[in-house]
Amino acid sequence: MKDTKKFGFVSNFKGIETVALVPEMLDGIHANQILNHQAEIEERLLYSNPIIATRIRGQTETGDDVDGLFAFTTLTANQMLNLPLEIVMTKIKQAVLALANSGCEVIGLGSLTGSALTGNGKRLMKWATEQDILLTSGNAFAAVGTVMTVEKIISQLGLQPRNLTIGILGATGSIGWGVSQDIAIKLGPSHLKLVSKTIGKLEELDDKVRSYCSTSISTQINDLCDVDLLIVTTADAGSLVSREMPKSGMIIVDETQPSNVGPEFLSRKDVLVVDGAFISTPRIDYGMNMDCPAGMIYACMAQTMMLSLYGIDDHFDLGRVDYGLFPEVRNMAERYGMGLAPLHSFSKPITKERLDEFALVCVS
Repeated sequence: MKDTKKFGFVSNFKGIETVALVPEMLDGIHANQILNHQAEIEERLLYSNPIIATRIRGQTETGDDVDGLFAFTTLTANQMLNLPLEIVMTKIKQAVLALANSGCEVIGLGSLTGSALTGNGKRLMKWATEQDILLTSGNAFAAVGTVMTVEKIISQLGLQPRNLTIGILGATGSIGWGVSQDIAIKLGPSHLKLVSKTIGKLEELDDKVRSYCSTSISTQINDLCDVDLLIVTTADAGSLVSREMPKSGMIIVDETQPSNVGPEFLSRKDVLVVDGAFISTPRIDYGMNMDCPAGMIYACMAQTMMLSLYGIDDHFDLGRVDYGLFPEVRNMAERYGMGLAPLHSFSKPITKERLDEFALVCVS
């Protein structure tokens, strides 16, 4: 292992409501009135400097000291997806530089900053190298953590993966690419449905996985209506999976940030939505509400922490997720005690009573 490095992590605001996590950005607007002032707030964000919002300190479960900073780009997910790309890239670079100038050497790209907008970080690689900054997307551990979540929920429900039809929405995205391979190779489901926007990329992915299980590909989300378990790995600002789409008894593992599975699913007791890839970090103080359950963090940030502890000396996990990195990422997670957190749904714990209730739907 090399010398430990200080880490930084950058993200956009997931939605206009999450701007309330940084009260100074509201400038007198009450948090309850944010939706009524969205245009005003977004204009303010557009012309604001990046915000280093908090210092992160504590220890991993193995007793390793963690020290890092968290910054916002001051753009919402809506702005990230709809503003000209050059503006978005400039805002991300400004946030990365703010962290680097504060002593961060390994910087993780969270939410849409590490998505296809930046080529999963690859479009920033040459620039970051010139600035002597090391970047990671965090997508490999997000993919690994998503599969760990799938394994845990089907185990708790007493299901066998070989009896399940599993669908992956956003299969050819960076995280979906890795999840699709891991699901096919590790779990070997009865059938694997791969859905994404581009047929050519789907065919390329299908070539990699069809020797491990029965597969089919599609560009239509409605082809996932009848799967037993749906994994959502898309990168859009709104909810893509409609309340009416899933069949009764479907499990949905939602890895997306911002979520593509809306809270309207709370009223469907015959469908179980599981938050994907939360990592347990009870001994780390994040200094603010990180918009996830207490004592845990998103896998992409956990990967950044692990890499800083390991002391990497090059960029890691930029571009499309390399399935060959998964054993290394799993080994690091074990080394630093970065295990999967208890299962949650819409950031609330999934109780035994809820599992028992849903299990009756699965077998009916």
